[in-house]
Order: sequence, then C-alpha cells, then structure tokens
Amino acid sequence: MTRIRHRKFSRWAYAAGLLALLLGGAFLLSGQNFHPYVVFQTPESIEAVFIHGSQPTRQRCDAVVDRIVEAMNAHCSDCRLKERHCLDKLDARQRKILSGLPVDVPVLRVPGGAIAFLSNVPDVALGLCQGAAQHASRSVTAECAKAGPDGIALSLAKIGGAVQAAGMPKSSALLGIVLLAAAISLLVCYLIIRSQRLHGRFSHDLTATGPQKFHTAPTPRIGGVAIAAALAGSVLALEALDWLNLASAYGLTMLALSAIPAFVGGFGEDVTRKVGVLARLMLTVAAAAFA
Repeated sequence: MTRIRHRKFSRWAYAAGLLALLLGGAFLLSGQNFHPYVVFQTPESIEAVFIHGSQPTRQRCDAVVDRIVEAMNAHCSDCRLKERHCLDKLDARQRKILSGLPVDVPVLRVPGGAIAFLSNVPDVALGLCQGAAQHASRSVTAECAKAGPDGIALSLAKIGGAVQAAGMPKSSALLGIVLLAAAISLLVCYLIIRSQRLHGRFSHDLTATGPQKFHTAPTPRIGGVAIAAALAGSVLALEALDWLNLASAYGLTMLALSAIPAFVGGFGEDVTRKVGVLARLMLTVAAAAFA
C-alpha cells in the first residue's frame, strides 16, 4: 500500500515539476520589453507626454523614440524636449494612459500609443488635445479623450471596437497564463485529494446515490474549487506581471468577480446538497446580469 501511495505521489510530483518547468520557460520567453517615453513642453507651458507600446529590444525602442522626436520637432519648432527614455516598466498612471482607462488629463489615443497633455489650465490642455486629434486624424485614427467620465466611455468603446495587433498579448504570455492556471489547478486538486479525510463527509459523492454515478469509490464533488482558484490566480497575475494591458486585465477581473454568485451556489450544493435547481439558476442569472 505504501508503495502504491508513493507511486501516485511521484506521478503528481512529476506532473507539477513539468508544469513548473514549462511555466518558467514561458517567463524566460516573455523577455524584457521597452516602452518609448518622450516628454515635450509647448510654448503654452503644456507638457505633452508620449507613451508608445512596448518594443522587444532597446534598439527598436530607441528608433521609435527618434521618430517621435523628429516628428514633434517638425510640427512644433518652439517645443522643448524635456525627457526621452526607453522605460522597462510603466507605473500605474502610465499604464492607464497607454491602455485606455480614464485618467485626470486629456489623452490623445493613436495607433500603438497615446499622448497625455498636462497643464495647470485644464481647458487649454483639452483644446490642444482636440486640435492635435484633428490634425492627426488626417492620416491615422486619432481620438481625444477628455479627463474624467468621458474617458470611461472612450475606454469601453476601445475595448468593444477593433482590436489592434499591437495591443494583443504575446504568444509566450498566453502560454504563461495557461501554464499558471494549470499549475494552480493541479496543486489545488492534489490538496483536495490529500485532505479527503477532513472534508470527505461533506464533499464526497457516494457511489450508490444515483443512476448516473460511475465512480467505484467515494469522490470529492468540489473539483470546481480548483477551477475557481486557477481563475483567481491567473487574474491576479495578469496585472502584477503586466502580461495584458490594464484595460483588458480590469475587464477580466470584473468578469471573474461577476461569476462569484454562480460559484457560491454550485459550491453550496456540492457541500450541503440542499441548494435547489431554481436557486442555482437564479444565482447564475444574477452572475450573467452583473457581467
């Protein structure tokens, strides 16, 4: 018996080790990205902050920075260059500006990047943003998002509209998310199985309780906990590891939170067997309404 248990444990350990190895490989493949970041000051004492989508190498980032500086100097000879960098990580506000979430300053959104206009006089900054949008729209898609609630509407429109290829996550990031979810699910399943003695009297599905049962031994009914844990862990990792843009991560978080009523109803039925079909249906409808 001890040898059989040891063999089962070894299989779990091998599977967990393989997933950890693949997950580590995904992290290494994701590499380091660089965000072109340029700040100009206009004659009206307005700061125009250019933030571009990530570039895989510093050389490509420097090339994008050079193009931004050349274009700005060509259109505004009186503007003064204050900063030019290739940032390896954006702060929360910079990520909001780039991702399309609302911020407290006007933001001009163009393919692949964004320009924020900072000024002590909000109306002047907004006017410059709108003027720049009209000029840029002659050649590319450009929209000026006002500071405040109007920015929320623009963010929702961006999320629901056409997705730009530059905003899509890399294949290594998608692989990392899948492997992270699989690793969490595997770990939680292992813990559920190993702790059956503690919760078995509540969670076990007996073999002779219905015609649809096919297990030869009592089996935990709470496997959904592993799925919920994998979803929660993946969502938390999205923003922390900067694998997705902030707007997408925020939307996915809200979607996961909206599924809580349905999960609670299903978990309650698995444990108590007293949550009726109608109650679970209503909880599922409520989750869909929140989503």
